[in-house]
Amino acid sequence: MFRCACCLIVATAFAAIMYGDDISIPLEVGKILIQDAHFIRPDLDGKSIPELSFRIENHTPLPWWTIELQFQITGRCNREPRHWSVPATTSLGGDEDHVVGNVYRETDNSLEGKVDGCRTEAISAILVKAQNGTRRIVGPEQAKKEAAEAARQKRLAAERQLKEDEQRAKAAEERSKIRAGCALIYQSTANKKVSDLTVKEATRVRGCQALGLYPPQ
Repeated sequence: MFRCACCLIVATAFAAIMYGDDISIPLEVGKILIQDAHFIRPDLDGKSIPELSFRIENHTPLPWWTIELQFQITGRCNREPRHWSVPATTSLGGDEDHVVGNVYRETDNSLEGKVDGCRTEAISAILVKAQNGTRRIVGPEQAKKEAAEAARQKRLAAERQLKEDEQRAKAAEERSKIRAGCALIYQSTANKKVSDLTVKEATRVRGCQALGLYPPQ
């Protein structure tokens, strides 16, 4: 069932683990297990490919249509310390009796040509979001972002409402002035013949008639 607008917050702040160790991400009804995580693959030409790969297993009875993860990777490039933050999005089937898993492998094109001479030393991962048809679980960082965005939208809505209220009040004030003006022109011209009206009076009379305010309503 949905909770908190289909949103559950799970504490998933992991310290960096040694390269190649398993990463366990707890969910509401079990965990997701990430195994054999690697970053940077050498190709046949001796170049380094910024490829993230891992095996992911579903240790819950539920399928997950979307799993968004953020990997934090530390390493060295020609002896200089380096850090990379690499997102990964995948999905997992679910089975109450069996562990379901698959292999993820994707190159981060934004890092092409930027990891030559680099090696990975440690990899950690946090949950950004996991969801299916009935559940939506977000990690702490995503929860903060969504709360901040909700607060921003609420502030913008309040500002829009204030502006609309001010515009309505101004329009009401203008209508009141026009109504009062038409009442005055009616008082001063109601007993006059059309031929006796000045040009200014005739113009104001026609304007008030067009607004349905001559005679005043």
